[in-house]
This record gives sequence, structure tokens and C-alpha cells, in this order.
Amino acid sequence: MMIDSSLLRHKAVLILPHCIDAVFLLSGFTMAFMVNFKLFNQPWLSLKILLLMVYLFLVGVCLSRGHTKKIRVSAFLMALLTFGYIVGIAINKTPASWFG
Repeated sequence: MMIDSSLLRHKAVLILPHCIDAVFLLSGFTMAFMVNFKLFNQPWLSLKILLLMVYLFLVGVCLSRGHTKKIRVSAFLMALLTFGYIVGIAINKTPASWFG
């Protein structure tokens, strides 16, 4: 995307991100149901699922919805930070992520 590659129009590149996003969401909701998830009963899991939705939105802006390259690159960087925070929540099982 940053170098305006022609591969961005390849069929696999257009389909695969949606499949990966669906797996992310399904695994998040499956984990929530496995631990008898009640909203805000497990704050780390609530935040993780919320941030997963934010991440998916940012990826959508990065891949196709951003009108300018500056917006797409900014969305990409924010998506990376969000993903890192989600990983920290998953590892430490606290909403503080890497800071706790």
C-alpha cells in the first residue's frame, strides 16, 4: 500500500484479510462464551474484544476506506499499536496490558 504495489488488486489480497478478521472475531467470541462471559465481569476480556473491533475498523481504513495515503498509513500505525496492546492484554490478562 505504501509503495502503490499492483499486488493490492490481487484476488487473494482482497479476500484473505476478511477471512482473517472473521477468525479473530470468532475466536474472541468463542473464548468469551467458554469463560461464561458476562459484560464487564472479566474487564480484560471486555477490553480485548472492544479493541479487537477497533483494530478491525483500523485495518479496514488502512486497506481500502482511507481516502489519502496519509490516512491509510496513520490507520496502519494505529492498528499496529492496537494489536500490540491486545497481545499484552492476552498475555497478562489485565486491562493494563504491558503497563500493569
